[in-house]
Amino acid sequence: MEKSLDESPCRTDDWDDGRNPQFLLFANGEVIQGMDINHREVLVRENAKAGEKIQLDLQSYTGTLHSEFRLLADLEEHDAKIEEDLLRPYRSDAGPEPYGRG
Repeated sequence: MEKSLDESPCRTDDWDDGRNPQFLLFANGEVIQGMDINHREVLVRENAKAGEKIQLDLQSYTGTLHSEFRLLADLEEHDAKIEEDLLRPYRSDAGPEPYGRG
């Protein structure tokens, strides 16, 4: 029988600042950020170029008192201009509603 996420030993509910895994994220050999339960997101490049290759390495330390845990990661691409255009109608300083609805 498979364990559900709630039964998994990697639940974040069970972690505290003294027991949660610690990570160092490297991009092309340079440290870009430390990560843990309180620091889960990293901006790898502000203005990456199309076709640019970035080697990511993640070093981890979990201490000596835990059982194994699974590491789940997502890699996302963000376009600031598109995000700004999509969010503009929802910002309080956006001015009148677009399309004559304001």
